[in-house]
Amino acid sequence: MSMDEQFWQLKQFQAELENFNENLKASWKEVEAKYDHLSPLWQDEYRRRHDQAWEPLQAEMKRYLTKQGSAYVEFLSSKSQALERYLRGG
Repeated sequence: MSMDEQFWQLKQFQAELENFNENLKASWKEVEAKYDHLSPLWQDEYRRRHDQAWEPLQAEMKRYLTKQGSAYVEFLSSKSQALERYLRGG
């Protein structure tokens, strides 16, 4: 595979990651809204056990959506810019 092909695949992957992040953000917002709506109605032992699994997942999702997802995109962007400069000879 040529460097030009790698460059375009990198750009395509970056665009797909950005799309994935936006879709994930929208989906997660909807999940949290529904969870918040259900929360006052669901107060039993099963809920307490469910929250033990939910809270770590919620924390990881928030970390990805607020920090990691954009950091991955920025990393790919810097790599594609460096590769583009290399391909242009400068």
